[in-house]
Amino acid sequence: MLDWKKQSISSKQQEEIQSRINAALNKPFVVVVMGQTGVGKSSLINALFGIKLKTNDIQPETKVPEKHIEKSGDGYELWFWDMPGIGESSSADAEYLNNYRQKILEADVALWLCHADSRSVTFDLEAIQKILYHLPEREQSILLSKLTFVLSKADLITPEPWILYKKGHNVIFDATEVTEKLLDAKAAYFKDSLITPYKDKFVSKTFHDGIFDLKLENFTSDKYFVYYSGVMSLSTLNRLKKDYPRYTGIFIRLYENSDVIYCSSRFRYNLAKLMSVIVNKISGEASLRFGKFISKDMNNVSWDKARNFSNIVAYDAQKDEIIFELSKM
Repeated sequence: MLDWKKQSISSKQQEEIQSRINAALNKPFVVVVMGQTGVGKSSLINALFGIKLKTNDIQPETKVPEKHIEKSGDGYELWFWDMPGIGESSSADAEYLNNYRQKILEADVALWLCHADSRSVTFDLEAIQKILYHLPEREQSILLSKLTFVLSKADLITPEPWILYKKGHNVIFDATEVTEKLLDAKAAYFKDSLITPYKDKFVSKTFHDGIFDLKLENFTSDKYFVYYSGVMSLSTLNRLKKDYPRYTGIFIRLYENSDVIYCSSRFRYNLAKLMSVIVNKISGEASLRFGKFISKDMNNVSWDKARNFSNIVAYDAQKDEIIFELSKM
């Protein structure tokens, strides 16, 4: 609470300031999720926030922008805009992309999902170009900087088996080194294809601890945040960490803000990193609102559910018996 006795302002101004503070804190936190049809938008929302939006593996479930409202115990609201998947038809996509443009600019967090098991970025790149078309330069920068690109359904990448750590009634999934290297390479490819072409319009933002006095190219700062204009390369990150180790955490967050994050909603894999990038991008008062909804258990899958994920049964035809079946363990 502000100490009004030390402020040389009128009681009317005091009321106005307090009213604006309350309005900012009580605004709903708005999340919009976009991408091609079937990419798992509703599933990701369900996994991140522990809710139960409808999903459908056969046909698109979301035909129009759908707003879902979640309330915290103390009355804060989180609005999810579950957007129709693009790629059904050119006529539908034109309308959808107009909705995307509007909702991204209005949202606190905007996630753009791509299929982890795809090597094509053409469709997503064309969609982004159409969204940016005719927008003023400033709005293009705001829109691009707000987007976080996500490679969804990472569990479909299976060069080697996934690792399942069983802890009582829950499990945690992890990728093998080979799978992780493949996912890193895919994320780098999508970043180079979808983000790097717009590097001159991209601005990363993250919080600092109250002091950031470096005067470096591409960096600006204010009382609360540090901004980096462009897309930070890994070599730049490593150089900055070496030259200015005190600010390593800031440099890493700014670098990760332009990363493509891979994850699996089904395996609850890498969701914590995605959530970390989301939090790094949002402003102070928005982060207070958002903090009410962060799941404390987003990484765990129940054992009863996890043991049914495998669709492989090893059968010995000569012995006429099943050698191995995970669901029976």
